[in-house]
Amino acid sequence: MFNSPFYWDGTSNIVVSFCYSNSNASNSAATVKTDTYTGTNVAAYSYADNQSAAAVCATVTGSTGGSGGSSTSTTRARTIFNGVIATDITSTYTWEWNPGAISGDTITVNPLVTTTYEVTAFNPVTGCTSLPTQVEVTVLPLPATPTATPSTQCGEGIPTASVSGGTGTFLWYDAATGGNLVQTGGTTFAGSINTTTTWYVAEDDGTCESERAEVVATVNQPDAITATGPASICIGGDINLGVTQTGSNQTYTYTWTASPEAGSGITGSLSGGAQTITPTAAGTYTYNIAGFDAAGPCNVSDQITIVVNELPVITSATGTPEAICNGNQSVLTAESIPAPPSSFTLGTGSSATTSYQSPFYHLYGGLKDQFLIRASELTALGMTAGQITGLGLDFTSGGATYNSFSLAIAPTALTALSSSGLVNTGFTTVYSASSFTTPSATGMSVIDFNTPFIWDGTSNIVIQFCWSNNNGGGTSSHVRYTSGLAYTAHAYYRADNQSPATLCGQTSVTSTSTGRPNFMFVDGGLNLTSSLNWAWNPGGLTGSTVNVTPSVTTTYTVIATDPVTGCSSLPSTVEIEVLPLAANATASSMTTCAGDAVTLNANATGGEPLSYSWSDGTSVVNNTASFVVNPTTTTTYTVTVQDVCLNSVQSSVTVTVNPLPSASIAETGPINLCSPATQVITAVTDVANPEYQWLLNGTEIPAATSATYTVTESGMYSVRITNGDTDCPATSSTIEVNINPLPSAIVMDPVAPEICEGTGVALHAASLGSPTTGVIGTGTVSNSSTSATSPYKGWYGGHKVQF
Repeated sequence: MFNSPFYWDGTSNIVVSFCYSNSNASNSAATVKTDTYTGTNVAAYSYADNQSAAAVCATVTGSTGGSGGSSTSTTRARTIFNGVIATDITSTYTWEWNPGAISGDTITVNPLVTTTYEVTAFNPVTGCTSLPTQVEVTVLPLPATPTATPSTQCGEGIPTASVSGGTGTFLWYDAATGGNLVQTGGTTFAGSINTTTTWYVAEDDGTCESERAEVVATVNQPDAITATGPASICIGGDINLGVTQTGSNQTYTYTWTASPEAGSGITGSLSGGAQTITPTAAGTYTYNIAGFDAAGPCNVSDQITIVVNELPVITSATGTPEAICNGNQSVLTAESIPAPPSSFTLGTGSSATTSYQSPFYHLYGGLKDQFLIRASELTALGMTAGQITGLGLDFTSGGATYNSFSLAIAPTALTALSSSGLVNTGFTTVYSASSFTTPSATGMSVIDFNTPFIWDGTSNIVIQFCWSNNNGGGTSSHVRYTSGLAYTAHAYYRADNQSPATLCGQTSVTSTSTGRPNFMFVDGGLNLTSSLNWAWNPGGLTGSTVNVTPSVTTTYTVIATDPVTGCSSLPSTVEIEVLPLAANATASSMTTCAGDAVTLNANATGGEPLSYSWSDGTSVVNNTASFVVNPTTTTTYTVTVQDVCLNSVQSSVTVTVNPLPSASIAETGPINLCSPATQVITAVTDVANPEYQWLLNGTEIPAATSATYTVTESGMYSVRITNGDTDCPATSSTIEVNINPLPSAIVMDPVAPEICEGTGVALHAASLGSPTTGVIGTGTVSNSSTSATSPYKGWYGGHKVQF
């Protein structure tokens, strides 16, 4: 049984502590019944040999006096508590405390000396009074009130006002009673002040706190100063910092500092009231100025916050087209896309889905698939808050169609999906189509969103696919996925023969898994084009896209201005080349001979495509840039060139044509001669300065350049006559000359016949024609004189060979 009862408040946890020491090395042990609480430490203990009870019972952890140790346990002794369980009847009694005859079960007393109070309870129902119970209130003496020493200062600074007294801790308050404790410890106030300030300081000896002493630090206000400068500037610009003084009582020296210092334009500090600085980085900076008057001494300060804004950045400026004809239009376009779109792939699994991890699994007629992605997974990919404009899946099979298809994304605080129900709030529908056909080609394919999803950079997200073909199943499409995630990342509902509205409105879960498709997130980047004001010159045109129609080649300059900060970009330029329409008709030969080929060329430039029309003065002869003519008389050719803007220009070229000389042979053929007879043939022409070249069978005869030529062999003869003044040639018609051989030698048979008188003999004359030779065989190998087949074999003295 307890010597003193423990009063439990009915709500607090409690600790029961047993402690003893026999101041020896061992004892006999007693056994008690225990209970074990798996996973929870319900006991802590320490032990030691040869230590006093005071030492053992004071141990919190570790050994005691170098002996023993401490530990914890999930086993606890079975404990029986004896207590009083009853109705609190305090309020039914009448209570009286003495001395003072004070009524009430709870009273407040303020004795000046140690006093014993006793209380009795009177039961008004029975008229009985309890025996008195006593309690002694010990009154401890207060520490002495601190002694205060005031101070006076000029302007801002750490005051010298102080307190002194005993060895306790000084407590600095902002009120004579109650109030706020503003500093613990110290005989002076440690902070800087700029107005007269009163503190109330007590001394605490660890048990009692003394009366408070008033401590006054008087601040004589110096002339105030005000830091001046712009509220904001654009990076690259200067900041003119200044200071104004209200009054003329002080003569200040000034010091400027900045926070943060890096990029502010101030390194360390600058002396002097007026400063021109150039920040090197965009940001928000606080510029502090401190004024000091040594005569006071007086300290004052002020600060100004200045925003240094980035300049807009023009990432591209183009003209389409960049080359035009006079009168045509070009579209000038400027963009500011500081962060271009990028993509992030989540998941490395290489297996193809065979079940509901594919949002296009068509075992049932419709499917509502949800996939959870934690924010930590997205940030690990390098993603930051902003737009998600597309979602890719790595298809292994496709080509199937899914009706009433929708894709939605929602932020969520869930860290895992549950079989208790699908997520049904907070969704943004990012893509929808009356029918969606998965790609037939394998690999990553991106669904571009109709509406971007704005990720806040910290929330987990749920991606939901839903569709229904309102049937009993069909062809599935499959994607690569990652399985075995550390949490339930997938939940779905599937059903047959449900309308899209019914199926997509379901919140119940068919099943869950730890698998999820490999996703590619497309980040829309940061496109500031529409938020900027654009100015193009010359022309004073406004807008990121403008139309221009220059008449000469012109360089346009564009500047983007942020309407919020007023900062303007560096200029970008676009040159639009105006191609003047021009043509210069030329001929490969300005002077030619009748019938010769001449190439004509328009040599035109201008806004393409160009069209051409050539005329010979009588009719249109061609409609290309270049072509070949064979004029027979002097002719002027004129080309008309038209550009895409229907501008036209003409150019002419005259080809002077010289006539061909007449060329003939006075003699007529065929001419037949008997060898060794010859024939002189004569050229005939009408030109005064002819040049001749005789030809046999179309080939020039060497040195045959006279007006006549003596023919010594058969063939077809012609003469080419060139006008020595114009260099124009003409070739006559051919004539045939045949020089026939005489009959060959006559061979008589017999050669010298002898006959008897009165008898006859037959004489035969023959002409065998021209002698000739013939070769039998095609052999090329030369046999030696020792070969058996050589008729001149010399191995032996004689040889006979027959062929």
